Amino acid sequence: MIIENLKNYGADVEAAVENFDYDEESYISAARALLKNKNYIELFDLIKIKAYDSIFTKAHNFKGACAKLGLNELCAACDGVLSAAKEKDGGLCAERAETLRAEFERYTAALK
Repeated sequence: MIIENLKNYGADVEAAVENFDYDEESYISAARALLKNKNYIELFDLIKIKAYDSIFTKAHNFKGACAKLGLNELCAACDGVLSAAKEKDGGLCAERAETLRAEFERYTAALK
């Protein structure tokens, strides 16, 4: 059921399961673990204090976890945060972080 939900969400599950030696249970476990990803959780506090280098690092690391799971929409949302952090634009970082948050909420709903 979760696999189908993630496919409907837009995850490239077939390609991503290969990263887990074709073990769907391991993939699902990693997909659930993303909900507690510290890089994602800490990102929003860093945006408040405009710690651009740390924002970039956290967004980059979170994007890597998303890419491993085939979550292309979340990767694209991370790219927005990354480019804003690179530009050291606090307003743009906050705006793009909200886009990331909305996409993460869509992802979270797919796991239920």
